[in-house]
Amino acid sequence: MRPLLALLVSVALLPAVEVADAFARATAPSQRTGAIFLRLSNPSATALDLTGASTTAAAKTELHTHLRDAEGVMRMRPVPAITIPAKGSATLKPGADHVMLFDLTGPLVEGKSLPLTLTFSDGSSVNVTVPIRNIAATSAEAPKPSCCDP
Repeated sequence: MRPLLALLVSVALLPAVEVADAFARATAPSQRTGAIFLRLSNPSATALDLTGASTTAAAKTELHTHLRDAEGVMRMRPVPAITIPAKGSATLKPGADHVMLFDLTGPLVEGKSLPLTLTFSDGSSVNVTVPIRNIAATSAEAPKPSCCDP
């Protein structure tokens, strides 16, 4: 009976959300803000919310989205949570949902990485190592060398 209980406890502690394609864009030396983008997959039968994020690379983090204001201008706005549907995914990408970093502790340098902890509505958390890509990166893929473009 004890091995079964241990197995059930181990399964319960597994994070329900899978994280893929994480990246942050490099920043200028004097820049005080940055952003993290990633894809969250939820294999469970219950929707979950991303409710927070933290990193030692910034004094403060917020979950953000982009919304069109009354004048038709896209503006970033904090949101309390980002929903990951049951058996679905949520993509945090440039121009949409993302993790916003405030008061960076130093510049985000291309080729380096930063630690990130994501917290979810079920009480679970996931630690992620986020690679830092070029300042103009739009995805987690590393750019191909110009020598090898088709």
